[in-house]
Amino acid sequence: MKAAVHTMVAFILCVRGNGAVYLQCEIFNLFNMKSGIKLLSLASVALATMAVAIFTFMQCRNDATEPTVEDNASLQEHAELAYEYARVHDMNTRYAFFTDYGIISGKPRFYIWDYEKGRVIYKTHAMHGPGMGSTAEKPVFSNKIGSNCSSLGKFEVTREPGATMTRAMRLKGLDRCNSNAYCRGLMIHGAYWVNNNKWRASIPLNDVACQGCVTLTTDGSARVRNIVMSEDKPILLWNFCSNGLG
Repeated sequence: MKAAVHTMVAFILCVRGNGAVYLQCEIFNLFNMKSGIKLLSLASVALATMAVAIFTFMQCRNDATEPTVEDNASLQEHAELAYEYARVHDMNTRYAFFTDYGIISGKPRFYIWDYEKGRVIYKTHAMHGPGMGSTAEKPVFSNKIGSNCSSLGKFEVTREPGATMTRAMRLKGLDRCNSNAYCRGLMIHGAYWVNNNKWRASIPLNDVACQGCVTLTTDGSARVRNIVMSEDKPILLWNFCSNGLG
């Protein structure tokens, strides 16, 4: 019974990012136990370790660096068009970001493209907004203020933080279909909700985690921010649908 409780506690804490600390405390406590109960405690720590390892594997199984894009011709096409747009509009021509909402949210669909390497260097999960009848499986897109929907089209990723999310990056819409992006407060930011649900077939909608922003894993958001802050010229983000819905 004790082993089961320890396993459950470790699993819950690892979701919150404290699983490793919990295990360290448990191992330390072993040294203060009587020999008669050490064996049971060792078993509980072993099971808790397995719980953390399994959850970590589930968290990381779909993120990948240096993926190929042969299976996404639409991404390749958008990368070529984005480069030309960035060149003409004096934007960054080293990197571009893409979100393919035609891919279900349970799979990585946000990409960082490196033009010097000529390929995607990172991909991760992105959830969409819950507004106007969107479901976890199918987003509805809108430019309307207050819609809580994701928007398609090209954006400039700024260095401006959100009002309360200081590590987020505000977005400026560059097309008619996303012209209200800045007024709506749309951003690229990370959310633990994405981290904790990306193993599902589709990420459940959550109007606290996402109100139409490009909401990524926390690791993905950190990678984007590092690039944005290190480059002199603004970087282009392009949200599109490879399934022809937008």
